[in-house]
Amino acid sequence: MPQNSRQPPLAADPVLRDESVSPAPDGALVLELLRLRDAMRLVFRPVLRTRGLTDQNWRLIRTLGERGPTEMTTLAAETAIPTASASRIVTRMTAAGLVRRSRDRLDRRQVLVELTPKGRRIQAEVGPLMRDAHDALDARLPPGVLADLHASLVKANLAVAAIGLAAEPSDD
Repeated sequence: MPQNSRQPPLAADPVLRDESVSPAPDGALVLELLRLRDAMRLVFRPVLRTRGLTDQNWRLIRTLGERGPTEMTTLAAETAIPTASASRIVTRMTAAGLVRRSRDRLDRRQVLVELTPKGRRIQAEVGPLMRDAHDALDARLPPGVLADLHASLVKANLAVAAIGLAAEPSDD
């Protein structure tokens, strides 16, 4: 994220200091989540573009770097990418030399995906840049906003899954 020393911290905004935000009316939560997603893309996409990566490429690389070889369906679920889309993206990433596919030794029906040395180098280069972008954003927001948001989203996703509303991710 480009640094602009003339931009004041967002914590100075009186709306952001007001903790008495009322509950969202029908549909407003979805709209706010979409707005937030778009804002986050503005922060992180420029970092990814410097390495020729998409959001989805990075989610796959980051997840494979954390988990190691991962079965395709699990990888798609962990990265919130529809399975068919993940398969197409992995095909392109394989051609680019970032990942490789192999059959699971215990269950030959399962396809595992793992980072190649080139993919690990990209992860090692981009990971710190993404953390820097995150830290720069965090520094401009009121203390704890991102941490609280993350905790709330994890809790909400677990609660939604617990009542059976987990769904296949969408492509948008």
